[in-house]
Amino acid sequence: MPENKSKNKDPRPVDTDEAGVTPPAEAEETESADGTEPFDLESVLAVGGPPVKLPIVWNDYRPVPIVFDGHVYSVGRRYSAKTVRKFFAMMRKTGDDVPDQILDIVLTDGDPQQLWKDLGELSMPESNKLFATIYKIAGLMSLSGKFLAS
Repeated sequence: MPENKSKNKDPRPVDTDEAGVTPPAEAEETESADGTEPFDLESVLAVGGPPVKLPIVWNDYRPVPIVFDGHVYSVGRRYSAKTVRKFFAMMRKTGDDVPDQILDIVLTDGDPQQLWKDLGELSMPESNKLFATIYKIAGLMSLSGKFLAS
């Protein structure tokens, strides 16, 4: 019987930026109040390496610190039904101020306008991936990408 040669191939090379690996952040600038290092949001854009593990701890509803473009934010993890309905009502609206209003619901710390400014400069696939990651960390989207799925 012929041998499966795909098992003998060298692993796919990783680029020089160490795809999928979160670079160490400087502790002085990015360390959160509880001493945990913020999750590097940009790390989810890497391709060619292992999947990036999101900072989601089951039954831990404390805000999760994230860092993007040198700015530190905290993503909330617990929302009332009224807040969830407000979030989805905002998702149906259009306008220049809507994204930062949506981020204002999700973020517990940091400037939502600054985050929107930074994300708004990216391509659509990049910003969609980063928004989806924020929603997953917030618990508003399942890891498979479905809103309000448990």
